[in-house]
Amino acid sequence: MRDDGGMSISRLFVLLGAGASRGAVSNGAYEPPLTSELFAERFNGILLRYPAVDTAAAEIRRATARGGVALEKHLAEKYAAPDGHAHALHTGRALPLYLQEVLTEASCCAWEPRNYDLLWRPILEHVDSVTFITLNYDTILDGRLAAGDAPLDTLEDYIASDRRWSLIKLHGSINWGYPIDNGIDDTGSYYAHRPSAGIRATGPIEMTRLAPWFDDREWQGHVSGSTPGPKLGAVVARCVGNALREARRPDYPANRAPLFPALALPLGANDRFVCPDTHVEHLRDQLDSSKDATLLVIGYSAIDSSVLDELRGKRLAACAVVDRNFETAAIVGRRLAEIVAVPDRMMLAFDGDFADFVADDSQLTGFLTNPRAAFHESDRENPDRDEDHASTKGNLVSIYVH
Repeated sequence: MRDDGGMSISRLFVLLGAGASRGAVSNGAYEPPLTSELFAERFNGILLRYPAVDTAAAEIRRATARGGVALEKHLAEKYAAPDGHAHALHTGRALPLYLQEVLTEASCCAWEPRNYDLLWRPILEHVDSVTFITLNYDTILDGRLAAGDAPLDTLEDYIASDRRWSLIKLHGSINWGYPIDNGIDDTGSYYAHRPSAGIRATGPIEMTRLAPWFDDREWQGHVSGSTPGPKLGAVVARCVGNALREARRPDYPANRAPLFPALALPLGANDRFVCPDTHVEHLRDQLDSSKDATLLVIGYSAIDSSVLDELRGKRLAACAVVDRNFETAAIVGRRLAEIVAVPDRMMLAFDGDFADFVADDSQLTGFLTNPRAAFHESDRENPDRDEDHASTKGNLVSIYVH
């Protein structure tokens, strides 16, 4: 607590959704896909390598046209139902392979994710302890943290006790997988064509190399084509998906099982965790032991029940939401206000997007050093107030919570 009556943050939780990875890239050269864009035509070359997904692409895109929530509902009802048709189950089993390759491309092509740098570096300078909670499969944030602060060489590194930050990837990661002991044939394409035919997991989640996009660009020209470049196998070595061919390389260890991608399908409210148990336990311990922690939410819709259940009933000193604009951030803020307890006027929505939030260090730094003084002195949504909304642009705004 500060002498001036303000408050500084000792423990911060940062919850990141697909909008965060999308907004992390500041140069506009390549934008990681949102959920509604995972099956966009720019990924046709990848689709062709997964026939079980490619044959479903037309109906998936029809659902996508109605938005990301409609896509998640379609995936849940069509391909995740255990009593579904055989061809739908084949598609559902191949989807993690396809998504792994799409998000690997996103991780490797997201050059200069400067907005992530403008986020994590000030946080580590002003906050004693931070837990990054991401629902993204990509390794964009992972790579920046690993390159700029401390390596992520093992699963234990994500929650290491000797550093001030931890990274929890609740929905899995493109460089994680389950060991499997069957299914790789001479062509390396068995799972792409017959993905539901008896995959047997032989152990818990394992980790392979982080995508080396931050120090290895030799294969940059290959990632958009239909054939992976020579370095692609190194990105997610041993993972069955875009690196199916890796298991047939002459230098592939004979005693090492290939990995099936450890990714949760985007199923909306029914999303499940695909994460080492130790990581989930670490998150719960951090949440339970943190009195009046602060939550910063970026690009997250707050609709999946599994994540909200972890936050349910927690008391927060403040919660700030950054999304596409004030209106969408306020919607998320109101959803979270039904789950967590925050003091009066401390559920905040930013009037701008992620890039706007980190463009001026006064917003983030002000929030980190004294959240009570950081927000705009208005209730923009309060029907009893008549205010010029333009005056809130680029500011955190206390939202009207009924």
